[in-house]
Amino acid sequence: NSFRHFFKPIAFLRQNPLTNVALSISAAQRYDLSFVMPSSGVVTLIDADERAEPSAQHPTVVIGTGQSQVAYPNMLEQFDFTAYGSPAADTFTSDSHFDVVQDVVLNNQLGFFDGEFTMTFPINGKTYPSIPSIHVKTGDWVKLYFVGNGIAPHSMHLHGHVFTVLAHNGKPLTGSPIHVDTLNINPGESFDVGFIANNPGLWMFHCHMVFHDAHGMDMMLEYANISTPYTIGKTSGNNPF
Repeated sequence: NSFRHFFKPIAFLRQNPLTNVALSISAAQRYDLSFVMPSSGVVTLIDADERAEPSAQHPTVVIGTGQSQVAYPNMLEQFDFTAYGSPAADTFTSDSHFDVVQDVVLNNQLGFFDGEFTMTFPINGKTYPSIPSIHVKTGDWVKLYFVGNGIAPHSMHLHGHVFTVLAHNGKPLTGSPIHVDTLNINPGESFDVGFIANNPGLWMFHCHMVFHDAHGMDMMLEYANISTPYTIGKTSGNNPF
């Protein structure tokens, strides 16, 4: 569901150098990084899936000429994007006026889904296709409040839009503005995000962890005056996964 990359000797994000920092990347997330090649040897990206035994950690990308001898270091500091970089003026703040405000409470629980008793992954207590859509009009300013309940992380992805991370666990970010289309929410975490409804359509909003997605964690963002002749659900055969 998630894994970490360790970059050595130095990784850079937005020109602020990082050393000995693990970079957590959840499903569908991306980072742009640059680094300075050493005068000799190689730079190694290590797959550091925390679920695996240390012997299972291995290089996934080796840049340069030579044999990688890098072993994954233990107890690395985790990269915290909420405090990285310097604050700057941005479109949204936590105090902005929003036309639409929606809680997105993420959970996991045993139950029936698609005729099977299994682990389900509801949003606001309901699973697909019974989760009410988020309804917007073109030009609306929209605020979502993510809450991670249960025991599983969730990598939430909104199609067709980029949102701004406003707050983490109730506190505004202290670093640079963060604009993403996918956000990982761990158990016990909360995030406030905002975006402008500027891309009319019917957009899927779901967890990008496939098992979660396929067991209920899907919903829709719907614009006013946009319609479709299709229905969703088991009987239609039109499923968003």
